[in-house]
Amino acid sequence: MRLHPDREKYYPLLFVSGYEVKSPETPDYRYNCIAFAADDENLWWWPDRHGEGYWPNGVKREVKRDAFIQAYETIGYNVCKNGEVEAGYEKIAIYEKDGVPTHAAKQLENGRWKSKLGPWEDIEHKTVEAVQTFGGIGLYGEVAFYMKRKRV
Repeated sequence: MRLHPDREKYYPLLFVSGYEVKSPETPDYRYNCIAFAADDENLWWWPDRHGEGYWPNGVKREVKRDAFIQAYETIGYNVCKNGEVEAGYEKIAIYEKDGVPTHAAKQLENGRWKSKLGPWEDIEHKTVEAVQTFGGIGLYGEVAFYMKRKRV
């Protein structure tokens, strides 16, 4: 199954990498990519100032790198050097566009990645770069940093 053609235009590198849709869209905005990377499919994680999205207690509600690092630290992640598969660990990649966090993807044990595309579908993609901006086209920018935690 493929993404709706209107959506594919936002991810120009998906065709090079290849991808597979893993779940239907969630038009009720139940969860997003930030929550998905945190293994939460029930809450929409976002540090909005009005408190509409879920954000971990004690973490500033700012759309800044430090706030995202602190949010994931509350569930055991720590910043790491790269997105290479590391036995015994699960990793996430945080993307930024123009210095602002935009997206998170989760690494699978086989080295592939999974992303939740806003309220749209969850997809599995071969490379972390597959959902990056390319040639000025795209929503997420590029991977800014990686985090890891011990696999349970």
